[in-house]
Amino acid sequence: MKWFMFCVAMNFIAAIVLIGAGATELNNLGTSVPALLCVAAGICGLIEIRKNK
Repeated sequence: MKWFMFCVAMNFIAAIVLIGAGATELNNLGTSVPALLCVAAGICGLIEIRKNK
């Protein structure tokens, strides 16, 4: 369970890094799409953690 929480946290950190990398351009699809996928994976992970508690 600790590893799963770590993976969820890393998804959000990766999203922040990707958004920061693409912040110089307004519509940078190279970083915004993976960032959105990381956020979606993090949210799904949080939902799964709440279900298991």
